[in-house]
Amino acid sequence: MYIIIVVFAVRKALGRDVPANEIAAISAMRKYDQALKAYAEKCPQQGYPATLAPLGPGPGNCTRANLTDASLAVALPVQKGYMFQYTAGANGSEQVRVFALVARPVQPNLTGKRFFFLDEGGVIRESPSQIIGPRSKPLGQTELGPESEKDQDKEER
Repeated sequence: MYIIIVVFAVRKALGRDVPANEIAAISAMRKYDQALKAYAEKCPQQGYPATLAPLGPGPGNCTRANLTDASLAVALPVQKGYMFQYTAGANGSEQVRVFALVARPVQPNLTGKRFFFLDEGGVIRESPSQIIGPRSKPLGQTELGPESEKDQDKEER
């Protein structure tokens, strides 16, 4: 019985950090957005980097652009209960013009409840499930109802 109480107490204590972890993940996504845009401007022949490593500390060139701290410039960074996965894509040329960055809770519902997405458009998007991408709702926006979606489609035409 004592073990069960301890397990629930630990889970409850870890769950208290969910809002702080999510805020930290959003903050990291904003840092990445700024760093990736700065890198693309600094290295126009390359576009966006192929990995996150070139964003890290160094001489300030396209190999090590000195745009983020070392903890964010690794293959699969983990910060405050979130893991970040970066995928660069070439869009018809050798220059990298598109990317996707996804932040996932290391342990869903324990270290975080929401998933986050960022691409070259600069809009951070969120989802309560791992199904997240460029069509997910923007951070802080309420869900659109069927009529609102129709109105939005009309505005886009």
